[in-house]
Amino acid sequence: MIAELGHFALVLALVVALIQAAAPLAGGVVNPSLMRLAVPAARLQLGLLTLSFLALTYGFAVSDFTLSLVVANSHSAKPLLYKITGAWGNHEGSMLLWTLILAFFGGAVAFFGQNLPDSLRARVLGVQGLIGVAFILFLLLTSNPFLRLDPAPFDGNGLNPILQDPALAFHPPFLYGGYVGLLRTGLGRLVVLGSGRKRLPYALASGDRTSAFRHCGGEARRVETLDLASVHFYVRPFADRHVSGALRRADIGARICG
Repeated sequence: MIAELGHFALVLALVVALIQAAAPLAGGVVNPSLMRLAVPAARLQLGLLTLSFLALTYGFAVSDFTLSLVVANSHSAKPLLYKITGAWGNHEGSMLLWTLILAFFGGAVAFFGQNLPDSLRARVLGVQGLIGVAFILFLLLTSNPFLRLDPAPFDGNGLNPILQDPALAFHPPFLYGGYVGLLRTGLGRLVVLGSGRKRLPYALASGDRTSAFRHCGGEARRVETLDLASVHFYVRPFADRHVSGALRRADIGARICG
């Protein structure tokens, strides 16, 4: 029953992610009031994915061998630590964890992003919703972590031996937290570069993004240079800081959100 609850929460998260993606992005064209749906949708998506991941973790903790994923990646004799970390010590569970962390940072923007202009926050959450839709669809269609076995075996195969170490067991959450957390910088850059005359599709599809800000080309070139430099993972926080400064000096924010 717990596994079915987690599966149902994952399906609902897909529906909410679709709303989160479509409403704010369409709101800029059709009805600006739709943008207000982005914040509650991001919060709800976070709650649903948390419930789904907790349901999967519970299945590993109690050695629910009716779940195919638990059979393949756990064993009743394993210590509780490795039973729990087995939830993300596999492809399906790690994908669900990645999606949860993505929703966590989207939820952080929704809960604590009151200092951002409403339209900018809505667009950032809209793009994050699009990414969430892709990952949840991938989970449900090709990597469902809640598949049942009938009949269920008496025991499982055990966790990957490489992950049976405390440091390596907790390596995936920390790694995902770093990479997905820095996605906020990339989302903000896409929204900023895509909110000029050509809008977001231009920023996504074109390499010549500076033309979107041709009327303020100096700062556009600065942003473009930082964007290229920030391909390196560790440069992105510094790029984020300088892009924010460039926006303040050039007053681009007023053009984006106006």
